[in-house]
Amino acid sequence: MLLSLSVNPKVAKDKRKVFLACLYLLVGDAVKIKSNKNHLEEVRSFVEQASSNRNTFIQQWVARSFQLIQNPELFDYEKWCAGDSIFENWDD
Repeated sequence: MLLSLSVNPKVAKDKRKVFLACLYLLVGDAVKIKSNKNHLEEVRSFVEQASSNRNTFIQQWVARSFQLIQNPELFDYEKWCAGDSIFENWDD
């Protein structure tokens, strides 16, 4: 649902941004909580399913998510969990 709401043109742009931020939070939180490997695997599977989505913002989220899942030491709270202000924290 978050995925579809974050790319739906019928949803206001500022709301889509919030839903996209929730996707970042989902991945960031799963990586941050290292003790729950099952949850991380479920999130990784979700990201993998989302990789077929052609939306530029989703593709960017997918790439960043796979990078973080493979390299959890790259976790940065401000980039992954700071709400819709996260978009100010990325340089790429």
